[in-house]
Amino acid sequence: MLVACILTAPPTLKAQDGADARAITMSEAVALFGRSGRQLTVARLTAAARTQDARQGAAYPNPVVAVTHESLRGGGASASETYLNLTQTLRWPQERAARSRAARAIADESTADVYADSIVLVAMVKRQFVYAVAAERRAQVWEEAARVFREVERRAQQRVDEGELSGYELRRIRIERQHIDDQRAVANLDVRDRRRALTLTVTGDAAPMLRPAGWSAPLPGPTLPTPPVDMHPRLAAADAAVAAAEAQTSAVRWSRIPALAVTGGYKRQSDSMRGVFLGVQLPVPLFSRSGAATAAAAARVGAAREARALTSAGIDAEIAAARERVVVMQERMASAVDTTERRELFSIAEASYDEGALGLTALLDAANVYRAAALRSIDRWSDAWDAWFELERALGVSLPLPRGEGDES
Repeated sequence: MLVACILTAPPTLKAQDGADARAITMSEAVALFGRSGRQLTVARLTAAARTQDARQGAAYPNPVVAVTHESLRGGGASASETYLNLTQTLRWPQERAARSRAARAIADESTADVYADSIVLVAMVKRQFVYAVAAERRAQVWEEAARVFREVERRAQQRVDEGELSGYELRRIRIERQHIDDQRAVANLDVRDRRRALTLTVTGDAAPMLRPAGWSAPLPGPTLPTPPVDMHPRLAAADAAVAAAEAQTSAVRWSRIPALAVTGGYKRQSDSMRGVFLGVQLPVPLFSRSGAATAAAAARVGAAREARALTSAGIDAEIAAARERVVVMQERMASAVDTTERRELFSIAEASYDEGALGLTALLDAANVYRAAALRSIDRWSDAWDAWFELERALGVSLPLPRGEGDES
């Protein structure tokens, strides 16, 4: 039966170049990204670099050892002097404490940034997975449509040979079949592009290729998740940035106080005179008083506080917009025509065609309507999950995946 060609379809598309692609579920993709995703690795290493730079900046200065030898001649006589110097710059206890607080604050900020970035990146992995599943479903629709129209064309050719169908209708069928072949090629190309995007997002490499293992989990709802009890990760990162800027400002202010440099050493002369010496150096803030550095640090604190306020307002706006989008997408899914009903409509059209009550062109139009409805259903499904994962990102949480997420769809 013609309807069986359209309605019976394997769950996933086997793309021409995807035979060696590794099938992966969404939970596996998220876990693999957490272990070896390059984007997350970059975020972690960047945070580690900032933390270590801050620790290095808070380190106590090293002592300086110098050895000097002077040789003197004149009037037929000669003499020499040898010095062994040890110089140590001393930091005031308040400055040392301020630098240590700044280093810890920068480390906390880096950790908060990594966690906030991880929430965004995990949501991106989930969305790329959904995009890949949707692309394979669309390609399957066009694959089945192409198979149906090849069968229709074959049957039409037989009817033309028997004198039951005009050449015009046969040419129209061939043109439609060519259009479907074109769309199938575009859909298959989109499948490969989505697999590459999924692979690059999850692993950061172009190969080996990953493909979604299918997904049949029902859309969550209708109850929407509420904002987390804990502080939003991006807001926590903004607070950490303010704290780091304030700690750095304190360190800059204490660094304006001149630091003592103590020098001690041992001196030996050629006339057998020898002894120790001690000196103190104190910079005189005559030309540079670090006023601009203090003002710059204070400005960075102000900028961090404004950024924090902007982040808070942006989070509220994003959550509101994401919740509204999820509600709309859920309503679209609820109002969609049931798959069984769409199949029944096409079955009626096929039966009418077999009885002669419906022309071949009308049957093809019915097939087009069924195909368009199937593609719209895929779009609704993809948009609904995309909206859900956008809500997760806006809330700053990564919710548990629904049961059945690894089943083929």
